[in-house]
Amino acid sequence: MSKVKILLVGAVGDNFEVLSKKLESLNASKAGPFDVCFCVGPISVPSDLTTSLPLPVYLQDYSAPNTTQQPKESSLQSIVSLGNNLFCLQASEESKSVPSFEIELSNHVEPLVVVSCPRHIRADNDVKEPEQCDLMLSSDWPQGMEDVLQVETEPLSFDVAQVALQCRPRYHVTPSSQYYHASPPYNIPNSSHVCRFLSLGPVIQEKPSKTTKFVHAIGLVPVKANPPPTTAASTLPCPFLSSPEPITKKKVPSYATSGSNGANAYSRFNVNNNKRSRGHGGDDDDDNNPGSLEPPDDPSISTLFLYGLHKDVTGELQSTESSKVLMAFSKFGATKVRHPPNSRTSTYCFLEFPDQKKALACLLDCQGKMTIDNVDLTLKWAVQNNRKRQRHDPKQHYVTQAEAPDSTTLYFHPPKKEDGDTYSEDGAFAKGLCTYIQKTLEDALNEGNDDDDRVTAETEPALKVEVRTKDHYGFLEFASHAAATMTLAAVTNSTDGGLVLAEPSGAPKPDASLVGTILRWAKGEPKQSGRNQVLEALGLQREYYPADSRTDCWFCLASPTCETHLIIGVYNEWYATMPKGPVHPGHVLLVPVTHTNKGAWVGDTREWSELVNKLQTHAQQSYDMDLLIFERAMETKGGYHTHIQCVPIPRDCVTRLKATMMAHSKACGFELRSIESDLGITAMISSKDSYFYAEIVTQSHRHRFLYKHDPDASTSVVPLQFAREVLASVLKNPKLAHWKSCVLEKEKESELASDLRSSFAPMTA
Repeated sequence: MSKVKILLVGAVGDNFEVLSKKLESLNASKAGPFDVCFCVGPISVPSDLTTSLPLPVYLQDYSAPNTTQQPKESSLQSIVSLGNNLFCLQASEESKSVPSFEIELSNHVEPLVVVSCPRHIRADNDVKEPEQCDLMLSSDWPQGMEDVLQVETEPLSFDVAQVALQCRPRYHVTPSSQYYHASPPYNIPNSSHVCRFLSLGPVIQEKPSKTTKFVHAIGLVPVKANPPPTTAASTLPCPFLSSPEPITKKKVPSYATSGSNGANAYSRFNVNNNKRSRGHGGDDDDDNNPGSLEPPDDPSISTLFLYGLHKDVTGELQSTESSKVLMAFSKFGATKVRHPPNSRTSTYCFLEFPDQKKALACLLDCQGKMTIDNVDLTLKWAVQNNRKRQRHDPKQHYVTQAEAPDSTTLYFHPPKKEDGDTYSEDGAFAKGLCTYIQKTLEDALNEGNDDDDRVTAETEPALKVEVRTKDHYGFLEFASHAAATMTLAAVTNSTDGGLVLAEPSGAPKPDASLVGTILRWAKGEPKQSGRNQVLEALGLQREYYPADSRTDCWFCLASPTCETHLIIGVYNEWYATMPKGPVHPGHVLLVPVTHTNKGAWVGDTREWSELVNKLQTHAQQSYDMDLLIFERAMETKGGYHTHIQCVPIPRDCVTRLKATMMAHSKACGFELRSIESDLGITAMISSKDSYFYAEIVTQSHRHRFLYKHDPDASTSVVPLQFAREVLASVLKNPKLAHWKSCVLEKEKESELASDLRSSFAPMTA
């Protein structure tokens, strides 16, 4: 028994000449000659084709563009000759049998048995099971193969999968929209051979890579020659059946769950008693049966599933570019028609409505059926079967305290209202829950204390509870794991969490709207209660210094404790001074003469902007360095006097400085944003804003960064020494992280200030 040498080719499209040259090259190579070639996917055959191809070529998806190219009937069943060794496999649209062909080969006694599926084939379960075939050719992927290859960009067909189960091919070949795919061998029931799935990329003029391969060669002995059964070292179960028994639901592709309704997916697989069906659910009588006109329990579901578009012989309804479906359903309030992605045609689509009431009204008016252009269509709820999640684990698992030993976060979900309505997303429920939880902690800490001695979250940060919400659930952030544990024990009577009780033994009675709220542990990063871990990420250690005894403003010139020996120059509204504990000998502070706590960008920027430009020039000429400018316009414990810091930095550290500054901001709990637009900072900041601004000035660029603090949000305040910590990490000098570790003797300070005064004076003359 000799093997038939076969070439398989993906969608040729308009590249017929490329195909012709490729076949000539392969047939003349050491691997050739080949017996036959099969092409899957669309192909355009030149009308003036005169050169005969080097081997017989059979087309699976050929449609003549005009009457002059209509194929002439040959004597071989529905195998139609196009001339020049070119044939197309035509299946009658009226035939209900599996479209099987016997391909006679000149050098072999037994023919190849080939099944060629036309587009939008409809499988008939009642037909007699056909004989096993060597090859199966189809335009669409069999539904179920997307799970094997983890690909969700190709058109899928239930009917193609059904035909594959009936004809049991040894190779199943389809075109791919872009990449080459090959499955591991898999079993098909009642087959003596394993099957392999191949999806070939489109024919291109460029040399294809391994991932875009469009030609594949195989060799096999025809099934008509009764070859011995083929096996493989490792085979997969049939991808078109979930399991031998019982058959369970298949995975829902991601595109069926995309869109405005998220997980409101249509379950495309449902098999009972080892049979597969096109519909949604099985034989259950529950309210969530998608075949029912009753709305699903989840009021957020507002999507309907429309099936049967392939029945339109004109092809317009199944075209993803057609607007006919939306026009037909717009009178019912439909706002969008959603098709599978990357597909020109589809047998089904999803109809999205603004809310469930309008979707229900449409379904009831149509009674689950709709006729468009004399084509009968089926309309159902597009909902995910409510047992899909349970097939892996019938009991949902909640995180316990033992599994989250360092967590400071609790997950909450509001109780379901009796009328089925959902809680509003204005944050009122979340704020009410947060207030109740915080009061519970305060009561526990103040048990036995007089009201005059009551400790609250305003005075004790350890009692502070913050809330963040997402859709219809949220999270409570605590200062410590112990506080979160105490809360669960008090309001649910369990340290593992549960439902908020109506009359908890260790907490005040909650509002009726809070009773039944799910409160559980959330795994995640433990909240940084201190800054040790943050500084460790920079290679720094936290240092502790005694508190300052001065109570007057450090920067007011009239203050008796003002360090006047550090002043570089006094100008109209601003003065320049070297700071205590400078990072660099050229480190300068720009301070307004008049005391103000408004940010520098809020007032008149002309004078200090001019001074900054001169300091940049000074850094370049005196130190051959770039300049870092930053301002932390936020109130401090002892009061805030506006000031801008300007620090010369090495030219080769700009990239590291930007990356470290962005990373350190996230670690500290706030998000520093890079400003890419040309918009001025004054347009981004109001007089009421607290902010941190940084700018890296090089010879050719200005890199700007801004963070505006929202006191009502859960973001953190910028640490007082944030910029110095970044510089200490980048310059690999931990001492620079705090100004107090860099303080010099007054004599040395005077010397450095005098040198800086002398070198900077010419810039301001």
